[in-house]
Amino acid sequence: MTKGYVYILTNPCMPGWVKIGMTDKTVEERVKSLNSHDNIPLRFRIYAFLETENAYNVEQSIHKIIDAVDAELHAREELEGGGTREREFFDMSPAAAYTVFEQVAALLGDSAKLTKIEPTEKERTEENIAKAIASRLYRKWDEDSFFQQAESTVSPATLQAIRKLYDWSLKNADEIKFGTGNRCSFNPRFKESIGCPFSVSTNGTLKIYAGWHSPEINQRLCDAFEAKSVGILQGKTTEKLPTIPADYVTQNIDAITKALDEFVALFPPKE
Repeated sequence: MTKGYVYILTNPCMPGWVKIGMTDKTVEERVKSLNSHDNIPLRFRIYAFLETENAYNVEQSIHKIIDAVDAELHAREELEGGGTREREFFDMSPAAAYTVFEQVAALLGDSAKLTKIEPTEKERTEENIAKAIASRLYRKWDEDSFFQQAESTVSPATLQAIRKLYDWSLKNADEIKFGTGNRCSFNPRFKESIGCPFSVSTNGTLKIYAGWHSPEINQRLCDAFEAKSVGILQGKTTEKLPTIPADYVTQNIDAITKALDEFVALFPPKE
């Protein structure tokens, strides 16, 4: 058990992102260490921190709570040797992150140990400048703009496969969310236990969220794919975010949608 702090940091260079981590030192010492590097243009700032008796477990629980709501918010990178590495960065506002901290602190009985730091006037100015720049860089996507980019990126056959996955999502999911950035993706959301099973990019790749659900849901997802002769998920029940290439999606789209049908049928809506 590690007594320490779980914190929310912001950086004007990364508008829209927060760093959620832990330290067994003071948060000020941790920030000083981060800001000692010369590979970031502007300093990290403390937005809030929670003092707790088990900082590591609390930090991991907060990460898992956010992943359960939307796994796309968590920054991850694919490693050259295979697999992925999780980062401590989340694509969310500090206010939204603070709401999660408030709920966790209340459950732990540590609400009095949650501290929010007001920014200085200089920090406010730098943040406003960064937000103005970010508004020109981050694009908001919708169905029309998504398919416009897809049409200019992939072959007609792959575009047809993407449309089938989109139509499947319209028919089965509670809602569809679109990503941000230069390349867009969409992901269907289910309010019940399934959550967000996959996302589709405008380049035709299909990213499956095996590994971010419970072992039971992971196994059901992989069993459904294998039952429809879509063996690409075989042995990947514990691998996080396996990506199915666009050419495989194109060639096996009917089997993939049937596998998804079989998967969601295992989770009927609650009456």
